[in-house]
Amino acid sequence: MTVRLRLQRLGRKKAPFYRLVSCDSRSKRDGKFLEVLGTYDPIVKQGQKEVRINVERCRYWLGVGAQPSDVVKRLLGQFGVLPPHVHKRQRQSSIPKSQREFSTEAAAARLPQAGPHIHVPTPFLEECLARGRRGDV
Repeated sequence: MTVRLRLQRLGRKKAPFYRLVSCDSRSKRDGKFLEVLGTYDPIVKQGQKEVRINVERCRYWLGVGAQPSDVVKRLLGQFGVLPPHVHKRQRQSSIPKSQREFSTEAAAARLPQAGPHIHVPTPFLEECLARGRRGDV
């Protein structure tokens, strides 16, 4: 039995409220669960979202091999249970224009140096050239 840590949706329409639960990976989203580990209210109240997590029990389930969902990974990263979440679309900072190199010498210096090109003709190609035909057959 594979155990997952995931969110179970509660609340009413357009007012979600989630429980963080440990459950069998084959169970439905809102189906049977093994243990309630916390709650998550994504609706902003008084300037912040409400998250309550039992960190000890989360560490226990992760220690016995439970796999967290993506959203649970992010939440546990905020609490320090897992490494901080790195957003997939997070862009790397680019080099400012004032520090860029635009010279062709600098670009050529970064490219690998090419050696002398030696062409060794194949016997078939030599035969075609001797007959006056092109190499495509």
